Amino acid sequence: MRCSRVREKLDAYVTDDLPPKVRDGVAKHLQTCEDCQAALERLRRLGSVLRESQAPGVPEGLAGRIMASARRQSSGQSSPMARPRWRISFSIPMGVAAAAMLVAGIVMGVLMGRGAYAPVSGSVANRAPAADPVAVYNLDYLGEAPNGSLAQAYLALVSDKDALGR
Repeated sequence: MRCSRVREKLDAYVTDDLPPKVRDGVAKHLQTCEDCQAALERLRRLGSVLRESQAPGVPEGLAGRIMASARRQSSGQSSPMARPRWRISFSIPMGVAAAAMLVAGIVMGVLMGRGAYAPVSGSVANRAPAADPVAVYNLDYLGEAPNGSLAQAYLALVSDKDALGR
């Protein structure tokens, strides 16, 4: 058994909650591994410290405060200090910055896309032949892809040729 597996099972080994076969494997490993023996000893010392220490007392009126809070939440009321969740994560400067970035993105998109779409006028027969997308967009590495490949499908979509390359 590996050390990582043994250390995962040490707590169950100490409390005797392992099946006999697994317990025997852990015991066998512990006979030869000093690091795991030290980990077992630390776990046993921690257990004894926890057993000897006393749990802190419960503050007066804790149960009543919990029940009152639960009643408020179930009735839809919230405490006076509570704010809407979306307001917690955004401060005013962050909101202004987000709005400015949104406006800047829209303006840049409009400016960059201004000449990207031009409606086709006239008949298709009078139209000049489209440029080869391999040459225009430096797609040389796609030109030698085998027929039926994803690269060929992409080239067929961006060019005026049909799927068979005609």
